[in-house]
Amino acid sequence: MTRDQVNESTDWTRGPAKWFAAGVIALGSLACIGADLITDRQPASALVTDGASDAPNHATRIDINTTTAAELELLPRIGPALAKRIIEDRDENGPFESVDDLDRVRGIGPRTLDAIRDYVRTTASPE
Repeated sequence: MTRDQVNESTDWTRGPAKWFAAGVIALGSLACIGADLITDRQPASALVTDGASDAPNHATRIDINTTTAAELELLPRIGPALAKRIIEDRDENGPFESVDDLDRVRGIGPRTLDAIRDYVRTTASPE
């Protein structure tokens, strides 16, 4: 084995080791970017709790009759499309009388309603 062959086999900047190192760095970068994307979205509990405990109180709940689509998206199980449908339903059919009226929106069923019930309220009732 020549001196150049020995150096090439132990030098990480040459040969297969170079590509392996580049792949590890690339995957690490993607993992960091993914973690940033996931953590940029605040949980609904951070938005609507009273700060003293994890239980939301009536004064800090989101009013579904006045809230924006961006605020609705912070709620569990509510994405951009469902938030848009809630706003459209409210504009077309008038304000929600109670939180239970959200079931008139296509895509909101019992499980979604149960998931968001503690985080929302209406102007008409203190649910």
